Amino acid sequence: MKCEQHTARAIAAAIKAGKARGLNEKVSVEEIAQLGLRSNDCHSNAEKFAKVRGGQVVRGWLAGPNYYIPHSIVDLNGALHEVTPVDGGLYNTCEFVAESDVPDAVWSRVPAVVWSC
Repeated sequence: MKCEQHTARAIAAAIKAGKARGLNEKVSVEEIAQLGLRSNDCHSNAEKFAKVRGGQVVRGWLAGPNYYIPHSIVDLNGALHEVTPVDGGLYNTCEFVAESDVPDAVWSRVPAVVWSC
């Protein structure tokens, strides 16, 4: 597991500056079925949801206690919508940090997890 120090520090600084947000709006079970949204496919899910329902895809990271996962959600009328079905417990321990709030880091799907150092 690679330690991406620069990215991890930049994300941590954004969190400390109050840029992290909770993901309170989640896609419904009906929308998951209608749109064919899949677990572990957040980037495609966000693009699909935005195309059908509207809104803007927002790239960033799910920030956990000592890790950051590249993640995509949808901003729909100012509310951040989680459009990927996952274990609800994950959202109790993570916040979302948008790429636009971390100017010193370059967002990428790879690595799948950025570990804090």
